[in-house]
Amino acid sequence: MIKFILWLFYTFVGFITKIMGYVFLALFVFSVLSQIVTYKRKKKVNVKSLAISAGTSVLLILVYKYLGGMSFMGTPWWVNYILIPVLGVMVGIFLAFSQKIFVQKNEILTQGTIWYLLIWLISWGAVQFIYLARGTNMFWFKAQNIAVYGTLFSTSLIVSTNIASIVRYKKIKTLLGNLKK
Repeated sequence: MIKFILWLFYTFVGFITKIMGYVFLALFVFSVLSQIVTYKRKKKVNVKSLAISAGTSVLLILVYKYLGGMSFMGTPWWVNYILIPVLGVMVGIFLAFSQKIFVQKNEILTQGTIWYLLIWLISWGAVQFIYLARGTNMFWFKAQNIAVYGTLFSTSLIVSTNIASIVRYKKIKTLLGNLKK
């Protein structure tokens, strides 16, 4: 009886895992297609949503670290706390500055460029590749750390992109205020 219950449990878990794989594949395709279709759309800069997004990313990484037991096994501290976040910050700042930011009808708007789309696709694709490769060892990356590195990189990228966008917004807002005087 216990063997049957265990078999049923593992079969159910396997079935759910397979379904989730298809769901995540569909989400991946949808994300890429929606980004390709909408990257040139003009969007109003919303400082609150940029700040909330950056804050949420930092909060989630802290939750993963302290509640989820996220840990780094066998890698140098500088890789975990300097190299990966700095790479994310560099790509994030480059991503932020690859967007056009302009004023139209007294509103500050952003619009993606082809460079924005390419950087987004490469960085997002790299993180997805890191998650897919988590069953293997690559360079000094231990298999159990690969997903953590993707999370650190993504968080650094999101935070730096949003902060750089807020700074650009504030500069334009200040410039507009000075022009009206």
